Amino acid sequence: MRLILFLFIFSLFIVNSFGQQSTIVKKNVSDTILNEKRTLNIPSDSFHSMKVMQKLFPGKLYDLSSKDYQDFFISWECKKCRPAVNIEREFPYTDGVITRLRKTINYKDSKGNEFKILVFNHSSFFENEEDKRHGIKGILGLAKFAKINGNWQIRSFQPAVGEFGSYGQCPAPDLIVIGGDQYALTLNNKFKLNGGPTISSLILIAGNNGKYSRILTVDMYEQLKSINCCDRVTWESTIKVDQNSKKQYYRDVIVTTKGKYNRPGPNEDDSVPNEIESFTKNKKSFRFVIEKRYIFNGKQYVLKGKPIVTILH
Repeated sequence: MRLILFLFIFSLFIVNSFGQQSTIVKKNVSDTILNEKRTLNIPSDSFHSMKVMQKLFPGKLYDLSSKDYQDFFISWECKKCRPAVNIEREFPYTDGVITRLRKTINYKDSKGNEFKILVFNHSSFFENEEDKRHGIKGILGLAKFAKINGNWQIRSFQPAVGEFGSYGQCPAPDLIVIGGDQYALTLNNKFKLNGGPTISSLILIAGNNGKYSRILTVDMYEQLKSINCCDRVTWESTIKVDQNSKKQYYRDVIVTTKGKYNRPGPNEDDSVPNEIESFTKNKKSFRFVIEKRYIFNGKQYVLKGKPIVTILH
């Protein structure tokens, strides 16, 4: 519901504001804005996420908030920046960048050490066509701080981890423990097909030597019905880590998918997980459970063995 509200208001903003780009100032910033080795210390009693964002991205701050919706963003451009190497579209965008704080994650490890992760999203000054905005991903960025001697010190800064989501908006990640004091981020990467269902993949991102990267992708993670569409075949998934494992780091990951199948009509979407496709030939209606276990091979998580499939009547 929050995502729908965001997309609606964001679309209005694009039409009313971005259509008149003269009202949006794109402040040119130094190419040090993308320096992943930047240093920053913030006194513990004055850490305000949005103010810290302004230190990381010293562009022009805008406030589009209303009584029902809070929306701040920073507008900037960098004429001397070199393009990020791991992003499909040229970033920083040549027509300007809109950076929004998506989330602040607070956590402690087993020793009581405190950390904060600022999660932010970059988008461009969009084209006016709805279909082009629909297909544009957002760029995920992360800044991790550790509390040391009364100050929050930046320990990892990665302004462009990767591209996810749609409408220029990447999903807000959740924290997950994958080993002893080892933390990762999960993203439910949703994408609504035109006139079809909402589908998603699961992305698992972890840090190694201060660098975050994708270590697992689970396609067909969810398929949810849309308004007046696609309620005959739906499924949802959950992810959990095998905390009983003797592995200290990168413990096994288990993804469990539960769904229902009712044979679609001739003009309806008939997408199903590969594991149950053979059952759809002889059964018109059933429920199913799919369990997959993933193990770490030194670089990324890979599927271990065959998925366990249970068909329920």
